[in-house]
Formats: sequence, C-alpha cells, structure tokens
Amino acid sequence: FRRVLFRSEIAVTGENRLEPPWPLERAHIVYHFRGRALSEQAVESAIQLSKEKYCSVSATIAAGAEITYEYTLEEDL
Repeated sequence: FRRVLFRSEIAVTGENRLEPPWPLERAHIVYHFRGRALSEQAVESAIQLSKEKYCSVSATIAAGAEITYEYTLEEDL
C-alpha cells in the first residue's frame, strides 16, 4: 500500500508579551493532514524533523518562546 497525502494545513496561534517590543511568548501549531494510509508514526516523525532540523523559524522562536504542537489525521478513501 502507498501512503498518499492529499492535503496538509497548518494553523498557528500565539500570544505576545505585554511589554514592548511585544515579543512572542507562546505559540501553538496545529497540523491537519488528509490522505490515505497515513500512520501516526510517520506524521509524528515528519513534525519532529520540521521542528528540529528543517524549520529555522521554529528554532528561532523556540529560543525565546514556548511552542506547543498537535495534529489531526483525516483518512480519505
């Protein structure tokens, strides 16, 4: 069988500190994946790689803010 990703979306919400220059204090990232035969293990691995290896923005923000993550999987037959 093949894993097929039909759609992915990322939604980000955040909170800034109250004092100038209002840096980001917290961010929450929600990944939405839709596809066929997507495994939780593969999705978690992809998210982990994006956080730790490929996303320089995430690495920069994580130095000064708390970042939390979650994901949803939607099976499409």
